[in-house]
Amino acid sequence: MKHLNRLIIFLLLILPTTILAQSSGTGFLVSNNGYIATCYHVIEGATDIKIKGVNNDFNKKYNARVIATDKTNDLAILKIDCKLESSLKYSIKWNVSDVGQEVFTLGYPLKTTMGEEIKLTNGIISSKSGFQGDITTYQITVPVQPGNSGGPLFDKNGYVIGVINAKHNGAENVGYAVKTNILRNLIQSTSHSISLPQSNQLYGKSLTSQVKLARKDVLIIEVNSTSYSNPVVSENVKPINVRTKSEAKFKDKPDVLGNIIAYIPKSTMIEIVGKEDLYWKVFYKGKLGYSHEMYFEETYDTFIIKEAEKYSKMPPKYQSNNEIATITSTAKMKNKPSVLGNIITNITEGEIIYVVGFDDGFWKIFYNGREGYLFDGMYFDVTYDMMRFKKH
Repeated sequence: MKHLNRLIIFLLLILPTTILAQSSGTGFLVSNNGYIATCYHVIEGATDIKIKGVNNDFNKKYNARVIATDKTNDLAILKIDCKLESSLKYSIKWNVSDVGQEVFTLGYPLKTTMGEEIKLTNGIISSKSGFQGDITTYQITVPVQPGNSGGPLFDKNGYVIGVINAKHNGAENVGYAVKTNILRNLIQSTSHSISLPQSNQLYGKSLTSQVKLARKDVLIIEVNSTSYSNPVVSENVKPINVRTKSEAKFKDKPDVLGNIIAYIPKSTMIEIVGKEDLYWKVFYKGKLGYSHEMYFEETYDTFIIKEAEKYSKMPPKYQSNNEIATITSTAKMKNKPSVLGNIITNITEGEIIYVVGFDDGFWKIFYNGREGYLFDGMYFDVTYDMMRFKKH
């Protein structure tokens, strides 16, 4: 009973943040008429997007709508309806920059603990290709943290040359930024008239002066989402470290038809950052992807997440009236309360089910998103609280 009580408590704690996750990232204006560039994963699964910091006002929030996305290259364009007090001070450089170029970024990492004052970090371009030779990104030595994603990467002359999108957790101060020529492709693909800035007032100025000029156009993006957030790039969500129990296929989408990005060796410790159906959303070697749950060892954390996901699919009438039980021997779940009912599925020993009723000698249960029936007295221990269902 202690285990079940703990599970109930964990479900109550985890459901609000799993079903409706809140996260934040960074974005920056690319036009005087309210268009904002950021990363796709910052707004992925968003049900509501708010922008803070416009005209240096952090009390007012603007509703943002998604104009264009490039999931493959992790980019998005948003639009807010607002009037800027002054025109953009920086412009965008489309040519690829060289290794050794001094760079810096502005953003809002870990804002719940570090506050909403904009943060500066700097470094150099260490490679013109990113993880595993990805030519769409730079590898940089600029330290970045959760919340930095979507922020602009500036060169020493104040030109935007990239969009911060990831960090390498397995290395010291290794980050990645999507090149602006990839951003240009997305901008040009939209049907919107986006007037890009033509002049760069940051050119030739000191870093301190560049930050003062650019900061008002680098913004906070706050997201409400029904999906799990990526802790590498958004805050308030912690990754779960899990080891592979066999070689795992690492795919670009949670689907049997998804393209295989890489193979994760057996006994590799990786970071799980979300879940979609039978696939864990995984951060591995600087990339986000998906891998089937069968490849990973079960931990208490993964168990709780999977149970919360099942619980969230339960009809509301059962969510407020159920009892949790553990299957004690392999159970046959039937489609109706009868010995002649068809078997829907077999439930293995140790699985969690939810008892939601009783009908003619069979317990009505909810398991893995489906309703069914189990014969009384065979497959789980009946508790006193369950007996109320027999009275109806």
